[in-house]
Amino acid sequence: MTKVDDDVCPLVKKDLQKIYMSKKIKDKMQACSNDLGPPMKLIFPVSNYYEENETNDTKDVLILLALVEIAKIARRCVRH
Repeated sequence: MTKVDDDVCPLVKKDLQKIYMSKKIKDKMQACSNDLGPPMKLIFPVSNYYEENETNDTKDVLILLALVEIAKIARRCVRH
């Protein structure tokens, strides 16, 4: 789930580290789960780089966490 800091939750817009504490983000994740089908544990909120000129460690961590989980799922699919 992308663009979580873009007008979804003022708390997260101010401090991206609070992403997993936000009820609004959780509600959006649940809506994604309901609309698209994957369970909540497979929906990863990330923040896009679209106007920044420099990297942001918090954004990078969210992206890397999602990527690691995607790699784990792909690895399990290849093994079976």
